[in-house]
Amino acid sequence: KLTPQIFFKDILLSVSFLTRIPISKDLLFERNLMDAAWSFPLIGVLVGFLGGMVALLLSYFNISPIIISFITIGAIILLTGGLHEDGLADTADGFGSNKNPEGKISIMRDSQIGVYGTLALIIAISVKAFAVSELINKDQFFACIIALIVSGALSRSTIVGIAFFLEEASETGLASFAGKPRASGVGICFLISILVCIFLLPLTKVLAAILLSIVTTVVIGFLSKKQINGYTGDILGTTQVFSETALLIYLATSKM
Repeated sequence: KLTPQIFFKDILLSVSFLTRIPISKDLLFERNLMDAAWSFPLIGVLVGFLGGMVALLLSYFNISPIIISFITIGAIILLTGGLHEDGLADTADGFGSNKNPEGKISIMRDSQIGVYGTLALIIAISVKAFAVSELINKDQFFACIIALIVSGALSRSTIVGIAFFLEEASETGLASFAGKPRASGVGICFLISILVCIFLLPLTKVLAAILLSIVTTVVIGFLSKKQINGYTGDILGTTQVFSETALLIYLATSKM
């Protein structure tokens, strides 16, 4: 049962893990991370809003839109501690190898980054920055903020989708420690994401954005199942980045 106390503790637990916003170390969490997964889209809203505020603030200075966009994406990465980008890099290195599933997972857990991981980061960050720049070039800072919020919320719900529908690829690591999300939590998570879309996007864009997030989740889920027979914490991060990037491209290239 989601009591008011559990409600706020779940949000703080998600904030403490998905961002670098300091949370009191004296606060005790009785639930696993995935028990609080219902609140992930709310964290995405917060991260997207703060990123949008950075872009809006920089717009008051005579700065090139592309520079503003790269600084904005950089600020978001700093806010999240590069958690999801780290997963993307590790996944690219693991999937790019010719190892068996166990070997791929071993590479993904290596703290060193390889060529595939480096290229994946460069491409993902650049594409997101150019998408944000496209919105800024149109003098649509309000639309830019909305795009960051919507993509932030929906992409973090894809994390929950992967964790719910796939099995863990390893008995150790972050995925095992985080636990499995409950069906009720998944339902609330998806409902929050849908409501965010309905509230902020034109109705003609809502269905497309939701479908795009579903497609990206299915693609990463399929690849993960084929490559390592399940998911790990790195896969969750990869899903978030992949989904967020796809959504930003769509929202930047469609008329808001």
